[in-house]
Order: sequence, then C-alpha cells, then structure tokens
Amino acid sequence: MSLHPGNVGGRVAVEAQDNVSNGLNLTLELKCPMAMPALLAGLKLHITKVQQALSELHFVHFARFLPTRGNKALLVITEFDGPLQPYVMDFAVAIGDVFSFILGFVKDAPPLPVQNHPRAFWTFIERNNRVVVLPGLMDWDNFPIYSAYPKRTVIDIVGARRIGLPPPVEEPKPVPIAFSDVQGNVLSGYRSELAVHLSVQIESAAAARRLILTLLDGDGEDCPTLSHGERWEGAPPPYLLNLGITAAGLRALGVPADELGAMPAAFLEGPGEPERARANGDVDGSAPERWEVGRPGQPVHLLLSLFGRSDNRDEFERRLAQLSVFWERPGLVLVSDPFRAEALPDGRVHFGYRDGLTNPRIVGVPDNGKADMQPRCAVGEVLLGSNYPSVYGGPSLDGMPARLCQNGTFAVVRIIEQDAAGFERLLKDESTRLGMDPELIAAKMMGRWRDGRPLNRPGPGGENDFDYAPTHANPETFDDHEGVRCPIGSHVRRMNPRSAVVAGRPHSRRIIRRGMAYGPAWQDGEAPGVRRGLFGLFICADIARQFDFLMQAWANGDIAASNVRGTQDPFIGAQNLSGQFRFPGEGGNTVAMAVPRLVTTRGSLYLLMPGHRGLRYLASLEGGF
Repeated sequence: MSLHPGNVGGRVAVEAQDNVSNGLNLTLELKCPMAMPALLAGLKLHITKVQQALSELHFVHFARFLPTRGNKALLVITEFDGPLQPYVMDFAVAIGDVFSFILGFVKDAPPLPVQNHPRAFWTFIERNNRVVVLPGLMDWDNFPIYSAYPKRTVIDIVGARRIGLPPPVEEPKPVPIAFSDVQGNVLSGYRSELAVHLSVQIESAAAARRLILTLLDGDGEDCPTLSHGERWEGAPPPYLLNLGITAAGLRALGVPADELGAMPAAFLEGPGEPERARANGDVDGSAPERWEVGRPGQPVHLLLSLFGRSDNRDEFERRLAQLSVFWERPGLVLVSDPFRAEALPDGRVHFGYRDGLTNPRIVGVPDNGKADMQPRCAVGEVLLGSNYPSVYGGPSLDGMPARLCQNGTFAVVRIIEQDAAGFERLLKDESTRLGMDPELIAAKMMGRWRDGRPLNRPGPGGENDFDYAPTHANPETFDDHEGVRCPIGSHVRRMNPRSAVVAGRPHSRRIIRRGMAYGPAWQDGEAPGVRRGLFGLFICADIARQFDFLMQAWANGDIAASNVRGTQDPFIGAQNLSGQFRFPGEGGNTVAMAVPRLVTTRGSLYLLMPGHRGLRYLASLEGGF
C-alpha cells in the first residue's frame, strides 16, 4: 500500500496496491496509567498461550504489545492476512480470556468477558482501530503499511506443512437442549424427497399472526402444523413444516425497534446488500437484481417450507393445498410461484454427485452424523440460546432478544441454477485435452468421486471418515498438504478444510446443509434452456462468521490456503479471478483447467427460524403493517 496519501474530497486517501496483508493499529487508553506494570506482568504470564494461538491461526505476520510513553495507553500492533473482522474474531475465539484481561484495564471497554459479548467486542475494536490525526480530515480505518512481500501470505512464507501435530482439540461439554422448542429439520435431518417453498409478503400483520398461531396450535387435520426437533419413534412423519422470517418480516410483524437493533448486522442487511453480494460472488448474472426470490423491490417476509416423502405424495399435496387457503384471504400474498424441489435418484445433484453425505456432528444430539475425524461442534454453533455455548465460549444468544431468538437459528436460502450440460461438456473437453479419465477430473474438482467416495482414503467409519492431515486423534492420517490426493482447491476441501493448514481457527465455521435438487435430471442431447439446480438451506448461529465467511474467504477468496492463488471454488465460485482450477498431476507437474461459471444464483434470503416460543411471542405482538 502506498505511503503517499492524497487528499480526496477533504479526506486523506491512500492508494491501494492490493496487499494481501493489513494492519491492526489498536490504541487502548488505560483507566489508570499506574496500572501499566500490572497489565504487562499479566500479559507475560499469558505469553505462551498467545504465541500458540497466533501460530495456529496461520495469518499473523507479527504482533506486539507496546506501552506508550507515560503509560497512558497500550498499543496492539499486528499485521495479518485478509480483512480485519475475521482476524479479530478468530483471535477472540482463540484467546478471548486474554483480551478480557487486557480490557479490564482499559477506559470505555466493551462488556466483559469477551466470550459473552463478541459482537460488542468487534464494535469496540472497529472503533478503536482508527488512526486519527485530524478528525474528519486526516483519519484512516486501515493505516497504510509497507510490506517487502505484499503478495505473500503467512502460509506462502512458512509453508502449508506443519512441524509436528496440531494441538489437541477439546470437544465442548454437552448442555441440555430444548428439542421440543426447536423447529424440526434443524438438528436432525428429515431425509425428504419432496419440498415446496412458499415466499410470502405480509400486507396485514394481523393476518400473519393468525397464520403463525394456526400453524402452532392447529389440530393437524385441517392444516399442517409446524414441526419440532424431538426425534420421532418408528417411521418418520408424513410431512415436515418450517417457518423462516426475514428482517423485513420481523418489522412487518411489529417487533420493537430496540429488539430489531439487537439482531446481527448481516441478518438485518440481508444477502442483497451490494457489498455483501459482491463478496459472496453474486455478480453479473447472479446479481441480486436478477434474482427470482429476494431481489431488491420484492420483499419476502416469510418463507414456509413443506417437506414430504415420495411414498406419500398424496399427503404432501393435501398439506400444500391446505396452506393455499391463507393466500386466498386478504393480508398475505405469495411473492412468486411455489418453488418445488424433488430429490434425484440415489440422492444425487444435477452434476451427478451423491449429496447430503456430511453434516457436522453436534454435542448432545443423538444419532447425529457419521464418523468424520473431526471434533463435534457445540450446539451453540447452530442454535441461539442463553445456555448454548458459542464458538467463543459464551452464550450464542449474544445480546439478541431471548423471547424472540431462544432455541432459534439462522438459515440462509440459496437458489442455485446448475449448468449440468456445461459441466459435462467441460469434463469431455478436458479429458480429450489432458488425456485423463473424465471421472477423475470430476473427482479432482469435487474432492470426491461422484459415488461419494473421498479422494483421501477413509477410515473404518465410512465415506466421511477422513482428514487431510494427521492429528493427535488420528496421527497415522496421510499428510496431504500439497493436495496430491485431494486438491486444495477442490470444493469439499475449500468448504471444510478439516485439519489442513488454512488461515483461521480450525473447525469453527461449520454449517448444516439441507438441500434438494429442482428440475429434471440432465440427459445427453436434450434441448437447451432446461432449468435445474439446487434449493439450499444453510443453517448456522452466525451468518457472518459461518456462511458469509465460507462464501467470501474460502469459495471466492484465494489467500486462505496454499496453492489456490488466482482461483476460486470450481463449482460455486464466481470465476472472476483467473477462471482456473489447478491440481498436482503426474511427475509433479501442475494441471491447469479453464473453468466457466457453473452455477447462477437465482435467489437468496437470510432468515431467522425462531423456536416455537419465539413464534408464539411474534403472534402476540401488536402493531406492524
């Protein structure tokens, strides 16, 4: 970044040279300068933990704590790869207790401990990271830094192969889970083969509240009822119904302004916010203004998702017809035609791969997921609650209103059109050019064969029991740090790098996937123009940290791992960098392929899926539209 600032519109601006690294210039003014020796002495006691945490994050070039003259403030000065927020929040995950110790000495500190208030901690860091010389005239959010290696990340410099094993990972302790209050299909999948998604706009808050109450309290005969998270005995139920609500929907229902303001910024802004859409890869033909669901000027307030089974199709259609009564009355309007999905044979997607093979195992949820050589995640990484520990260690509710959010979760809707014909054409052309089996090319791009087998040899637990690097739990695992077996840029490795070296806190950004194909299966020689793809629900407790990070840093970014520079996810990436996919070939050569954009975003929503008590609270409100 240039060190020659210019003046633009009365503000000092700096020329970016596209450094991969940025700087943290945090000024922490002490409540009492005389306490500086005690602060520094305490930091010395934490030094081993701090250094270990920094080394395991794989994106910190240097870091130092520096007292100012007169001991009025402590400077925290670091250089790191990528944007500020993921770096700061990963640091809070790793050493939140150390930051809590430091901030106990600091004037106007955020609520403590940091683990319990991560969003307030981020707001504090963002505010105090500014370099201010003359307010409004000479101030910087990101003060320019000089780097002798502006294009090289920490992983580029030190390499992707660990010396020794990573520190052991301690699994979270189980906590009581209120399964009956959680909506169904969240903690445990339904394994449905039919789905229809109804995008609803509220014209009358009273009508919307009547709908919610009917779905909660109906007798189940004349109208479907909302599902809950308790496990069923014997055969699964004939249908399952979920309700998600956008931020605009909460406003329409009359949620008070102070409660809305306590919700996370990502949820309030939504997926169509221009900067977020660009970072998530929703550009050009995938831009929000082209969406069929969720585009600007077409507000969606509620999403009703009805799931069923193909062996009971009549019951599924009967339940869908019962829901249609609500749109025939004033107050609620369908924004678009019902969006239908139907599973393809053998659980495959239109690109030919078996899907639904993996979801994170959650502590406290029985029969949840297959063995996967990964630590189980805390329930607070999926559910919101005052008693559910988040990835930071404190309650996942994090200041959100309990009467609305307790036992709820967030769900990201993605309607993705898949170019199956283009994919098969790519495999055929590259097979001819490279002299390589097209199925091997498909496996290298995905990280699995199309029948679901992983490229890395699995353990006894089956097709998901594998890793990319040895750990204390599985020290004999092959160290595939160069991506010889499973390319580092392949889809499954990008979206879940497991124990491989990547920038950021390992095992901390997992999400639950509930998806189903729509449209007919691809057939060779078919006429062009057939619409097909995937309707996906991606469930998590923190949209920004989990879903947005996956899309921005791992799917569309190119600095989080080794040997992926200039590339993006071969399936869901925007392909607006080099448009290449690369992997190690025979004899140490690198195989490079030109990959077109294979998916187009046709819609997206950020939803809150409240628990049953949260929905009852919404039904009790007054006001709204």
